[in-house]
Amino acid sequence: MSQSVCFSKIIEFPTFLIDDHNIASKFPNHCDFLKNKTNIIYRVNPQIWQGAYFLKFLQNRLENKGIFFFLECKCNYGEVMAYMRMGIKKFVANNNNCINNKKVKKLIESLDGFCVEIKEFKSLKKISILD
Repeated sequence: MSQSVCFSKIIEFPTFLIDDHNIASKFPNHCDFLKNKTNIIYRVNPQIWQGAYFLKFLQNRLENKGIFFFLECKCNYGEVMAYMRMGIKKFVANNNNCINNKKVKKLIESLDGFCVEIKEFKSLKKISILD
């Protein structure tokens, strides 16, 4: 199956916007999700403080439980390059400037990554988990 066909199906899965690593790590335990049919988009604000190593750890943890992990990017090439060096390959472009979205998508795809715009996801929800 080609990458574009595979990812065209992924954008139809339920997708959750998460901006807290505690929520992301508790997600598999607290939510009913379909293995290999659920997406998490990790928002850009906490990424700045947590760094690429932590995000790679979080990605591995969630993907081992069958959740597709995407990082939101705001067209910052330096951050995208740092994440890609760590092995994070799936991104969501979330910028009002479509020209910048196309440029960052082209960069990511030229480095064997995958990037879609946030508006392409069919089912998008913000989630919070209460203890």
